[in-house]
Amino acid sequence: MNYCLDKDYFTIKNNSGNGACLFISFLFFLIERKKDFILNPFFFEVFEGDEDGISDDLIDIYANKIQQQIRRWIIKHRYDTVKIPYLNLNVESFLLSNHPVIGSIDEYEYLFEIYAGDNDFIEEETNEIYKRGPNKGKKKITKIKIEPRWGGTTETYAFSQMYGVNVNQWFIKSYNERTKKETICTLRAKNYRYYLAEKIEYKDDNHMTINLLHVNNNHYALLLEKND
Repeated sequence: MNYCLDKDYFTIKNNSGNGACLFISFLFFLIERKKDFILNPFFFEVFEGDEDGISDDLIDIYANKIQQQIRRWIIKHRYDTVKIPYLNLNVESFLLSNHPVIGSIDEYEYLFEIYAGDNDFIEEETNEIYKRGPNKGKKKITKIKIEPRWGGTTETYAFSQMYGVNVNQWFIKSYNERTKKETICTLRAKNYRYYLAEKIEYKDDNHMTINLLHVNNNHYALLLEKND
């Protein structure tokens, strides 16, 4: 796709990038367009009427609610055919192709019950006992590494279906006025353009759309059109 837009076309609503950046971007979008979702049952499930009073310290709580309802939707619709032209996959196969380090949908369900913004390990008791110190008599705890729970194309597709929105995913390239050449860059670049990388259509182009920036290989941020 060669479609591109000027740097000033969007305002970037960034987030902490704690591993849950996609789910936080979904949250920001729902808050920004809350009037459009007031009758959506998924929206009500997340906010329960509290969408006007979300402080910064509650962002992870609400982003996790979105992550969990996306996880449940994927499990429920695992055998449905993905409504993306020419893909010819069901949701489960689509999921595993986008999460190659996850071996099964059951493993996905287990992992994604853990918030993407939490640590990439779990703590389990061992059979060893502390023999001295403040923990004397207690079982020792070991940390077991688990895979990150970054959201990707499958989670974006699920969000599109649940909330009835189109999705545009963009990346950026810096533009050299002198050489007229472009290179993939980060947000630190002074002069860049947005390039459309991926499009998921729920309905036609005139339908409500969430615009996402995918940058630095694994970070998502919400893009807001300045004329909205």
